[in-house]
Amino acid sequence: SHVIDKYGADALRAYLINSPVVRAEPMRFSEAGVRDVVRSVMLPLYNAYSFFAMYASVDKWQPPQSPSQMSERPLIDRWIVSMAQSLVGDVNTRMEQYRLYEVIPAVLGFIDHLTNWYIRRSRRRFWKSDDVADKQLAFETLYGVLCTFSRLLAPILPFIADELYQRLEVGQRPGALESVHLERFPEVQPALIDRDVES
Repeated sequence: SHVIDKYGADALRAYLINSPVVRAEPMRFSEAGVRDVVRSVMLPLYNAYSFFAMYASVDKWQPPQSPSQMSERPLIDRWIVSMAQSLVGDVNTRMEQYRLYEVIPAVLGFIDHLTNWYIRRSRRRFWKSDDVADKQLAFETLYGVLCTFSRLLAPILPFIADELYQRLEVGQRPGALESVHLERFPEVQPALIDRDVES
């Protein structure tokens, strides 16, 4: 109860999924481990959403009715979309094999790509006004990746995943359901994966 009150149920859940407990092995519980989940998963993810929400609100951006073609998007957009789809395939494979303890490291790696690479290197695209088309592609890409990621996180971080879904999709996207937990778990879209771009 103390740990949940202090760090949240999602952080405790992610810590336990990533622990020897899932492999039916003994473990020594560490509150510091739960705190690390908050630091390395929850805060960066919330910061990524906050970055998107702030600039989308300023620009009054809305998701387009029909998505742009991937071939129209800059290399960095194609890269993060490909990384997200590779993660979807990877997580599906690991979950089907009941290797839940391998999911958190994969998710952590993606959060690093999203925050420390994609957002940092695209930051200027969201505030510059001289290339409106490029700004729209940046918004569309980050929005799509965050939506996919929230669905992928639903079984792992159920509360933050649904909060993201509520803020990103409910009332924003036609056909959005009441909760991310009513959506289908994402399946990989191989056409969006480009190994050359990733490498």
